[in-house]
Amino acid sequence: CIQCGDWRGIDVVGSVTAQKGQWATITGTYTIPNDADMSYVGCFIETAWAATPDPTNDLFDFYVDDVSVTVEAEEPGYGIIVNGGFENGSEPWAVQEASTLEIVTEEAFSGSYSAKISDRTNTASGPKQVLTGQLIQGQKVQVSAKVKYNDGPASKTFNFCIQCGDWRGIDVVGSVTAQKGQW
Repeated sequence: CIQCGDWRGIDVVGSVTAQKGQWATITGTYTIPNDADMSYVGCFIETAWAATPDPTNDLFDFYVDDVSVTVEAEEPGYGIIVNGGFENGSEPWAVQEASTLEIVTEEAFSGSYSAKISDRTNTASGPKQVLTGQLIQGQKVQVSAKVKYNDGPASKTFNFCIQCGDWRGIDVVGSVTAQKGQW
């Protein structure tokens, strides 16, 4: 998800249904709206929203690696995302909603490390990075992230969201249906 402003500015920019135990890739393309609230801009990874999240099917731990947000003029790599491969610790990553983010070696799509998200309390509980000042209204971005989980249902949808402003500015800009146990 990408967030511009408060929660009303959250947009899902990518979504995927993941399979348990497998890595899956979330990709998407998103254009920041010309009227977006640019007071806060961030991106985060979440599982698909559920009104009443089930601890087994919605709030399981998951891993994230190789996160990127690029704009049309960016060079290849992680674009404007800092430390998208988690090889340099957890900075400047934080969590969206209540959860725990730790850098681990037990799973990694590339390099030696990935981020493990655990103790989730909401489907939006996941890693986030603030992008305020790095994107402008009307700008087109491409997003990508690897996700993997080993507990819960056999497959699950994961979203890459961008938030502009408050929660009303959250948009899903990429999604993937991931398979348990696979990247």
